[in-house]
Amino acid sequence: MTDIDIYSKLDVEDLWVYDKLILSKKLGYNCNPAGVPVNKAGWYMVKPITNLRGLGAGSKRMFLTPAKSNIPPGTFWTEFFEGTHRSVDYMAHKYAFTVKAFKKDGEFKLWERDNFEPERHPIVDYFVKKKYYVNVEYIGDKIIEIHLRYNPDFYNKNYKKIEVVYTPEQIKDSFVLDEDDADGYAKRRLGFNVL
Repeated sequence: MTDIDIYSKLDVEDLWVYDKLILSKKLGYNCNPAGVPVNKAGWYMVKPITNLRGLGAGSKRMFLTPAKSNIPPGTFWTEFFEGTHRSVDYMAHKYAFTVKAFKKDGEFKLWERDNFEPERHPIVDYFVKKKYYVNVEYIGDKIIEIHLRYNPDFYNKNYKKIEVVYTPEQIKDSFVLDEDDADGYAKRRLGFNVL
């Protein structure tokens, strides 16, 4: 199940959840679309407003000023958050599990199960009560994305930890092919070593 599958079946009233700009506005973040300058100089995240392929593709950290806020059409700028990247799953209207990311040079290296269960923001609560599967991504305690699907890398699996594999040389005996990324969209990610 992918976000593309979900989006085509979603009630029109709930489509906004896949619009990261609207989600960020509803969460009270300092953010605006391309064409609207930042209100003060600093580091911001520039992201596609909608990206059903997920994976943070097209997102980048940029230093912007009120006089120099040119970003590509179809993107928006938002506050830059620091902290641990986590992916939290809810199933059957309740908390299911969390995984924590370990990155190096901006690239995912490991995902590991974690015991972090965040307080449910009203937006998350709305979808958890309405949908069977909900996946929420956080940086620190800040929500950055909501998906109305499960985490495909850990759902229905007993993995405690997986290592992201980008090159054939990294493959170990426990390698699992990344079938959800057959066209290489995830920056040449091949799959995972189960640790």
